[in-house]
Amino acid sequence: MVMAEMRINFLFKCPHLGLLVQGSVTESVLPPEGLFLPYECPACGTIHFVDPRKSEGPQIPPQPNSG
Repeated sequence: MVMAEMRINFLFKCPHLGLLVQGSVTESVLPPEGLFLPYECPACGTIHFVDPRKSEGPQIPPQPNSG
């Protein structure tokens, strides 16, 4: 009998569109907490780095406007 691998669902906010997006990974590729996984965003089609265990992306400080 073949056992199906468990999938982990998570939510993250797309930084380009501001939408809440659902992602899913198999348990075997789930990184340890605090590490980010590159994930193709189904909303905008670009790659974002997300922590599936915390459902968030890296905290990037806002850049000052140059002019």
